[in-house]
Amino acid sequence: MKKLKSKNLKGFTLIEILLATSILVMVGVAAIGVERNFMASAGVNKHKLQATALAQEGINAVRAAYNTKLLNNDTSGLAAGTYIINADDSLSPGTNQTIQQNNVNFTRTITVP
Repeated sequence: MKKLKSKNLKGFTLIEILLATSILVMVGVAAIGVERNFMASAGVNKHKLQATALAQEGINAVRAAYNTKLLNNDTSGLAAGTYIINADDSLSPGTNQTIQQNNVNFTRTITVP
């Protein structure tokens, strides 16, 4: 019976190369998917931040109008209703206010109960 001599093989087999390539492709596809989700989330968060800033602006306008009434010794407060913010940051009766920022339309409604 002959003994097979083991050859000192150097290099990789085709199966090893295919396996390594497929693993690298899967990692690359996963990385691209994560990046796309991150970019989509960043856009949504940007719009939420803009909406929050507009809401805070409305709260500040109501607070300023109320404080102005108090400074003028008018303790009746703001009348119940819906208001919009004017260019000079004052309140006036109105319904919805549409504001466009960065090609996105926001609708703000300020309601005093």
